[in-house]
Amino acid sequence: MQVLFDADKIQSQDEEAKAVRNKALFHYRQVILNAFREVNDQLVIYQKSRQLTTEHEKQVKILSAICISPNYVMKKARSIT
Repeated sequence: MQVLFDADKIQSQDEEAKAVRNKALFHYRQVILNAFREVNDQLVIYQKSRQLTTEHEKQVKILSAICISPNYVMKKARSIT
């Protein structure tokens, strides 16, 4: 009879160990998924920031060209006097 009880005990310990392992694997997967999500979010923010920077650089270039343009300077001079 003792052998049957030992088998049940061993099976119970095995199931408990599997449950602990599965819980650890679930937690590990959640941590990894969260890390990928955070990296993806930061990459999106970086990409949007680069797009805004590129757009601002274009605007500065256009405005600089307008302000330096002789016609613009002459028109401003005429409007002041």
